[in-house]
Amino acid sequence: MSDQGSMLFSPLALGTLTLKNRIVALPVFTGYAHTDGSVSPLLLEHYHSLAASGPAMVVVANAAVSSEGRTAKGSLRIDQDRFIPGLHRLARVIQSSGALACLQLNHAGRYAISDTPMLPSPADSGHLAFELASLKHFMESFPFDKRFGLTRFLMNKARGWQRGMDDEDRNLVLTEFGAAALRAQQAGFDLVELHGSSGYLLTQYLSGFTNGLGPPLGGSPEMRASFPLAVLDAVMAHAPGLPVGWRLLLQEWVPEGIDFSEASAFAAKLDDRGVAYLSCTAGAYTSWFLPEIRKRMAKPAYLSPHLHTLTQSTRAPTVISGRVIGPMQAEKLLRSDVSDLIGLARPLLADPQWIAKARDVKDPVKACINCNTCIKRVILNQGVACVHWPSRKKEAIDLEVDMAARAMFKTLVLAANPRDLRRLKSVWQHTLPLRHYVDTTVAFLQHCPADSEYQAAMAEFQAWSMDTWQSMGLEPNDLRFTTLDAVHERQEPDSLALSLARSQDRGVIVLCRRKEEKWRERLLHRHKFGIAEVFGTHPGFNDILVPFDLSWASLLVLKTLDWAFHGKGGFSFTFAHVLEGPKQAALDRWAEVLDILGWDPDTPLELLSERPDVTGALLHLLEDRNLGRVIMGKRGRSGLARLFLGSVSRGMAQGLASRSLTLIS
Repeated sequence: MSDQGSMLFSPLALGTLTLKNRIVALPVFTGYAHTDGSVSPLLLEHYHSLAASGPAMVVVANAAVSSEGRTAKGSLRIDQDRFIPGLHRLARVIQSSGALACLQLNHAGRYAISDTPMLPSPADSGHLAFELASLKHFMESFPFDKRFGLTRFLMNKARGWQRGMDDEDRNLVLTEFGAAALRAQQAGFDLVELHGSSGYLLTQYLSGFTNGLGPPLGGSPEMRASFPLAVLDAVMAHAPGLPVGWRLLLQEWVPEGIDFSEASAFAAKLDDRGVAYLSCTAGAYTSWFLPEIRKRMAKPAYLSPHLHTLTQSTRAPTVISGRVIGPMQAEKLLRSDVSDLIGLARPLLADPQWIAKARDVKDPVKACINCNTCIKRVILNQGVACVHWPSRKKEAIDLEVDMAARAMFKTLVLAANPRDLRRLKSVWQHTLPLRHYVDTTVAFLQHCPADSEYQAAMAEFQAWSMDTWQSMGLEPNDLRFTTLDAVHERQEPDSLALSLARSQDRGVIVLCRRKEEKWRERLLHRHKFGIAEVFGTHPGFNDILVPFDLSWASLLVLKTLDWAFHGKGGFSFTFAHVLEGPKQAALDRWAEVLDILGWDPDTPLELLSERPDVTGALLHLLEDRNLGRVIMGKRGRSGLARLFLGSVSRGMAQGLASRSLTLIS
C-alpha cells in the first residue's frame, strides 16, 4: 500500500496535537514493570520497539492510580512522585520515534490485588450463577495444572466483594485519579487515557451488573454514569491542558450489563466534556471466555457496525479495535467512515512489522490467531508474549519477567558490629545490583547489648554512606537506616532480617562473612527468592567465578550479571561448567544461552572434567586462579536430592573461607 492517497498513512488533528498517521498502538497489559510498580528496562525496551514500528500514538497500558488499584504484580504505578522519573524515560523513548505518548490510568476496583478491594456495591448474589458459569469456561481455557491455583485465587478475591465504597472512598479515588493525571503531565506524556473497560472500577460503576446502588450513583444508566464522569472532571481539573481520551466499553455481554445504547449515551456525555478521543472495545473478564462470545469476537472487525454509528454521532475521533487483521481491511474501515483511527493491540504483538508491511502489499502480515495466549500469560503473571514469537525471544521474556519479580533493585544491607561496617565501606560500590542500585535499607543489627564503639561506628557509617550515595547521583530518599534489636525481639538475627526483607520487598540481602556466627550462613540459604550476598576479606572480589550447570537457574545467574555489571569496568569473569554429559551438548546449550542474552558468541566457557564432586572441582579452580568471589545459582533441590547429590551452593559456602559468595535463588 503506497502512502500516496492512503488514509491509513494520512495525518489527523487531535485537538492541538497531530497524529502522523491513523494507527494507534492500543494498550496491552504486559506485566513487565518491577514489582514495586516502577518502570523496568524490559518495559522501556518493549515500548521503544513498539513506537519504532510506526504508530502515530502509543498508549501505555494500565498505570495504577493507587497501590490498592493494581491489576497484577507487574502493573505500572503512578500513585507517588517517585515514579515520575521512570515514567519520564518511558514517555521519551516513545516520543523519540515520532509517536505521541499516552498513559492509560486505571483503578482495578474489585479485580485489584488488594485485601480490601474497591467496588460500587457488594456483589449481587443474583448474578452468582452467571459468574460461576463464566469462571468455569475461564478455567477450562488454562492448562489443568494451573486451574486449582487460579480457582483458589479468584474465590479468595470474590470473598472480598462484600463491602461497597462509601463517600470517603469515592473522594479518595477522585483525588488519586486527579493526582495521577498531573504526574503523567509532569512526566511528559502528551495525553492520558481513562480505562473505562474490561470490567475495572469505572466500568463497574457504569454497569448494572456490578453497580447495585440506588440514586444518585446507581439505578438508571444516567445515574450510574455520575461517578465515572466525576473522575473525568477531576482529571481535567488537576491537569488542565492535558488531553484526555477514554477507553469505551460498547458491549459488556453480561446480564444487566452495558449495551450499545447505554454506551452511546455515555459517549455523548464524554463528547460534551471534550474528551480527546473514544477508543472502543467490548467484553470483560466475565464474558471474554464464554464460547458464544469467543465466536463473536473471532469475526473480523466485529465492532464495525457499532463504530460506524458512533463515529457519525460524536465530534471526538473514534478508534476501532477488535480483529482488525490486515492493512487493506484497515484502509476500508477508514474510507467507509467506520472510525477515524485504527487501533492495533494483539496484531502488533503477532507481527511487529505490521505497519511496515502495510506500506508494501507484497509482504503479507502475520495475523493474530486469537488464541488468547497473551491474555493467559499475563493472568498467570508470566508477562505478555505471543505464540508467533521465536522460542528464544519468549525464553528471554520469561527471564526478564522473572528478574523483575525478584526486586533486584531493592537491597537490604546488614551490619552487626564495627568490623562489618568497615568491610561494607570497602565493598559498598561492588554490591549487587550495580546497574539498578536505587533503593537500599541499611539495618544495624543488635544481638547483644550495644557498646559505645558500635554506636559511634553506626553514626559514622550512616553519614559516610549518605555522602557516598549522593556522590553516585542517587536519590537521598532511597537510602534508609533502621535498627534490628534481636535481644528485645527475642528472635534469631537471620529471622529478624528475613522478616524485614519480606516486609519491604527487598530482593537483595548483603552481609559480611563471619564463620563463627552461624546465623549468617543460615540467612544465606533461607533467602529463597532473590539474591543473598556475603562478603569475605579476600581482596580479589572483582575476579569472579561463575559456575554454569546448563539449568534455568544458571541462565538466571547470567542475566543477573547482565543487569548488575552492564557497562561497568574492572571486573573479570571465569565461566565454568563441570561436565555431566556430552561435551558438545554443553557447548550447544552455552551457544543458545549467549544468543538469548545477546552476549558475544565468543564468550568462553571452561569445561571441567566430569567428576562426582562438583563442589571440589569448582573450589580447585577457585584456588588455582586465586579468584576472590563466586556468583552462582541455588536450584533448591528437594530433600531427597540433597541427601544423595548434596547441595553445591551449600558446599561452596562452607568451602570458600575468606572469599565472597553471591547466591541467586
